[in-house]
Amino acid sequence: MPSSVLSKAALAGGVAALCVALLLALRLLQPDPETPPPPAQQAFTAAVVQGQEGMDQHPNELKRRQLRRLRDAAVCAAVPDRLVSDWRGRVGEIALDRDGQATLSVELDHGIRFATHDDAGDDEQAHTLLPEGSPVYQALIDLAEGDEVRFSGELLPGGDGCLDERSATFSGAMSSPSWLMRFTSIAPDA
Repeated sequence: MPSSVLSKAALAGGVAALCVALLLALRLLQPDPETPPPPAQQAFTAAVVQGQEGMDQHPNELKRRQLRRLRDAAVCAAVPDRLVSDWRGRVGEIALDRDGQATLSVELDHGIRFATHDDAGDDEQAHTLLPEGSPVYQALIDLAEGDEVRFSGELLPGGDGCLDERSATFSGAMSSPSWLMRFTSIAPDA
């Protein structure tokens, strides 16, 4: 073989190897969509799912009440300081209350929801509503319902457990629980 053919083949092989190396490097720089949620979010979700499965298996109201207490203890153990940091979810709803403050809900799988109050009258002490101009309000301007997000905030104390779960019924509290949250940040999950 002539040396020019060998050098062209070597050059082509080198270019191919460089392209593969660049593609691998770019892949490492991009966030992995399969990265699991933070451990506290995993523990929180597991506690809710365990309670939901138990509800399906036990028609006895006494046992169901016990399951809720166990679920509440487990979710409180998952977030003992009530702080959520960089959890992953989907925007459930973005709206305005009658005073122009933003309301927000973020959903996880299994019917789990975190939300602000939806009315200033209910929010006088909790301060969960998002005033216009606040960093979270500003971040919501570019988000839509269904968008994948990362969020942080503080779960509020109260209710029958250590966290303020807002469902209107006992059944709803187990099948699609909604916890009151004071959001401190939200951003698209890139």
